[in-house]
Amino acid sequence: KNLNDDLKMVSDSLYALSKRQASIEPFILREMSAVEKNMDEAVSQLNDRAVVPAKTKQQYAMTSVNNLALMLSESLKQMQQNMSGKGSGKSSSKNKKPGSESGKMKSMRQLQEQLNQQLKQMREGLENPGKPGSQGQKQMSEKLARMAAQQEALRKQMQEYGQELQNDGSGVDKNIKEMMQQMEQTETDLVNKRINIETVRRQQEIVTRMLESEKAEQQREQDNKRESVEGKDIYYNNAAKYLEYNKIKDKETELLRTVPPSLKPFYKSKVNAYFLSFDK
Repeated sequence: KNLNDDLKMVSDSLYALSKRQASIEPFILREMSAVEKNMDEAVSQLNDRAVVPAKTKQQYAMTSVNNLALMLSESLKQMQQNMSGKGSGKSSSKNKKPGSESGKMKSMRQLQEQLNQQLKQMREGLENPGKPGSQGQKQMSEKLARMAAQQEALRKQMQEYGQELQNDGSGVDKNIKEMMQQMEQTETDLVNKRINIETVRRQQEIVTRMLESEKAEQQREQDNKRESVEGKDIYYNNAAKYLEYNKIKDKETELLRTVPPSLKPFYKSKVNAYFLSFDK
């Protein structure tokens, strides 16, 4: 009970952090929801003298806490790397557009290939648990949680990249939406500790789609011609209210996405398919 009370101060800090960093907000909301739910249930089970179920709930809570700790550690490392790289790259990156060769798609592909290699090694370790150098259950769970966080971060970068292309007038890459859907499926597999041949095949398809997008990116750079499109005036009765309505709608949809109810995997897949239908 004391731990549960002390956690409230930590959760307030994490929720405040999630408001400032949109890329980690879904992960924090999901894991903190699981921590609070399992700790409340653990206290209830202990009050009823049900020790074994209470231990199970405590273990679930610890898993989510470890996932949060790993995610924060990775985020801190990434921020430090970005800050150290700002000083040397200021002058050279001023006039770069989103579709530059040294830009995002190439770096995202390299990160995805590294993640795929880790996943392949992880699958080999799961298939051969007695192999020398194989990891224990706790270490395996921590690594899977770290890989899920990395895949989620890549998916967020992919979403931002697609938005930049759209804002820049380069057009929307049709592969981006399909890659994001496949990445989200991989996150689900990693969270559920389910790595099979289908997961590995899907990851290879993501890299293949990235290579196609990278080639299209290079073609856009070589083609300096731009089609002139006449601007169109769009009139709204009340633009402020229209934009505010869209903001509220997006927040509610994102909240439903990031704080799903406790459903079985079959129904979770149905819910994900329902939300993905909005983007079509």
